[in-house]
Amino acid sequence: MEKEIFKNKYSKQLDLILPLVGGVENFNNHYNCMTRLRMNIIDKEKVKIDQLTKLPFIKGSVWKGTELQLIIGGEVYKLKDALDVVINGYVQSKTISTTKEIIPQKSLKDKFIGSISGVMVPIIPILMASGLLMGLRSILVQTGAVVSPGRNVPIESLDWLSALFYIISEVGIGFVGIFICISTVKFMGGNTIMGAFVGLAIASPYLTWISGYELFNIWIIDFKIMAYKNQLLPHIIAGIIYVLSDNWIKKWMPTTVDIVFRPFLAFLVSVISIFLILGPILSIIESLVNQGVTWMGNFPYGIGAGIFAFLWQPLVLTGMHLAVATPLIATTTPEAPNVLYGVMQIAVLAQSAAALAVAIKAQNPEVKQTAYGSIPAGLFGITEPIIYGVNLPRILPFVAASIGAGVGGLVAALSGLAAYTPGGAGLLAVTRYISGGPDMIALFFMGVGIAWACSFILTFVFYKERQSEKHEIKKANKLLIKYIKSINVNLSKESNTLFKNKLVLLEHFLTKQILILIKDFEKNLWKFLKLEIKKNHLKEKEELIKSKFLKKSDKYIEKNKQKYNYFLKKSEQFNYNEKIHNIETQISKILIEKKSKQYEYNKMQQNFLILAENIINDIEKHNKNFVLDNIMNNYYNAINSLYISYKMTERKDNLFELPKKRWGKKHEK
Repeated sequence: MEKEIFKNKYSKQLDLILPLVGGVENFNNHYNCMTRLRMNIIDKEKVKIDQLTKLPFIKGSVWKGTELQLIIGGEVYKLKDALDVVINGYVQSKTISTTKEIIPQKSLKDKFIGSISGVMVPIIPILMASGLLMGLRSILVQTGAVVSPGRNVPIESLDWLSALFYIISEVGIGFVGIFICISTVKFMGGNTIMGAFVGLAIASPYLTWISGYELFNIWIIDFKIMAYKNQLLPHIIAGIIYVLSDNWIKKWMPTTVDIVFRPFLAFLVSVISIFLILGPILSIIESLVNQGVTWMGNFPYGIGAGIFAFLWQPLVLTGMHLAVATPLIATTTPEAPNVLYGVMQIAVLAQSAAALAVAIKAQNPEVKQTAYGSIPAGLFGITEPIIYGVNLPRILPFVAASIGAGVGGLVAALSGLAAYTPGGAGLLAVTRYISGGPDMIALFFMGVGIAWACSFILTFVFYKERQSEKHEIKKANKLLIKYIKSINVNLSKESNTLFKNKLVLLEHFLTKQILILIKDFEKNLWKFLKLEIKKNHLKEKEELIKSKFLKKSDKYIEKNKQKYNYFLKKSEQFNYNEKIHNIETQISKILIEKKSKQYEYNKMQQNFLILAENIINDIEKHNKNFVLDNIMNNYYNAINSLYISYKMTERKDNLFELPKKRWGKKHEK
């Protein structure tokens, strides 16, 4: 009986979760990232968030629009698998109402980051595993343990070990486009099996074995039907086209033939669109990019190489990096060393430095885990886990790494760096410079060092996990003053000074005493979270060891009853109760202090928001044209900066907009 209870742990957790989220019928999509179970909720009113966060195995919750994120920890994938079983076996007994939901407005930045996360987060494990495998193969190739295929070494001639490592290391990154297409279709609520079908078609191995089918050419541009194996853009667009066309066909196609012809037509529309429309457009863009690269390579004083290094990772995002890299690799020889190919890996390694800075500065354990985990792959030249999992969603680290790459590439190229042969990636790119002698190798590491230093320092200095309350209040005040000036150009000097003085009261609200309160409360909160993480880690470790004892008992269930009972008893008796009790005692002491400080902190927030609302109302009385209701969201986010950073509350959408300028009209006298 005990054994059965343990085995059904995740099902029992779902029994507690599902009623509190409104049941299976109240969400239409679910997936997991590293530590979170994410559900797209239909009716947020049915979710009992307070009761959910009190469950011992849920470490917190976050709302992102209609997406509910439950912070579970490293075993979230097991809970998600259990939820898959529940949903697959669920027979819907009533028609779910399709009432149109009012979705709050989001900024373009929030929409972009949300879409990137929704599509890319589910494939991070693939990128991480593939990156490490490619790094391992690079080491084995350099040591001579395995051989890498190339122009003089066809795949057919490889020994079995070399072929095995080539296959398992290349398939993830080489065909990552397929997974991107599947993830895009899933994110949009489409049929993921059909998403795989579309992705496989446009990444077709049948087309990768040839250079493509030329349709026609204009000037120097060849228009081809070609495979898109690991390009981001074609697969995202293919997924979007498939879902949109599938939904459109569903509206008018008779149900009698729907099951046969809807998948056929939706597939045909999406694939043909990519091959015959997007493909030629990409051909134009790629040709222009190649012309730009040639121009960059001829630019003097290392400036072209610096620009190229700066733009390399943004090029990776578009998927056009292969079109640029291929001719560079083909033309790099000891007789004709290539500067651009020489600085390419400097740009790759710079992203690792920015990720390291994020990992060091981050207080969120989930961010630390993702950032530190992505760095090893980055050191071997695989930046996808770093870009999509760490740097790009935060924007600043990605930009900082690109700037660092530009500086490192500029200095290295100016000093004479050039690649002499095609070689490894990441740190193993040193093989590209061996033919140039020790000086060339030294120049490579100098360029990497400069790029690393610039990327790390820029990220460490300017990136913040959270902005201070004072900074955010000033930002909201500036926005409000800008609005007042734009809406009423005839505002008197006295009125303008009066409004500014009122807004200064909000900045002065954060007295030295209040700043100390915020600092102490954050310190207390961090201590509490560290102990909670430590306690949960012990519980997970305890269950892992119990699971091992249970597996051992399984082996002897029929063979040896004595050993079966021995291991079963071990699983029942093993625990970390004493250690957990000690941690809980520390948590209890901190909670007493936390409760007192949190009361003061919440009271301070309430007083600030009351003051802000009174000031806004007072300003509105001076001019009936002022509509300032939405600015309160900005002040709410400012004073809740700490809670938002620790995922204790959700950031409110920025709905306050400046009036659009009317062109051709002068200010009235």
